[in-house]
Amino acid sequence: MIAGVAGLGIGFFTSTCQLNNAGSGPLSVVCLGGNATTNEANDVVKQFFRSIEAREVSQAVKLLEPNAVGALTNDEIEAFYSNMATWFKRCGGIRGIQVFSEPVGDRRRAEYTLEFFGNCKPANGTMAILKDKQRWVLLPD
Repeated sequence: MIAGVAGLGIGFFTSTCQLNNAGSGPLSVVCLGGNATTNEANDVVKQFFRSIEAREVSQAVKLLEPNAVGALTNDEIEAFYSNMATWFKRCGGIRGIQVFSEPVGDRRRAEYTLEFFGNCKPANGTMAILKDKQRWVLLPD
């Protein structure tokens, strides 16, 4: 088995692939994707960090649960994410984002690891992912 991660734009999906070769026959690859709900929820976490890295603050904010940012001003949000984007840049940019989530009641509990191209150590954290009006949104810890 070969585990792979492939990217399309900001979103990512995880799949497990198996190489099949029946003797002298042609080589084939069979890939099985993970649970769609899990992948969709995990993709939101990845999109969030990629949006921040690209300094697309408005896109990152759209991925948050509306009540999570309700008390903050746009200037406060911009300053926080700008600092985070600067940190990502100093670390050489995000090389990879690993997300593992599991259901907890009506939401998913996500643990993530950000890996960088530069010399920074990987960053780990957690956040909740919940379904709001047919889309997944983040509820940072």
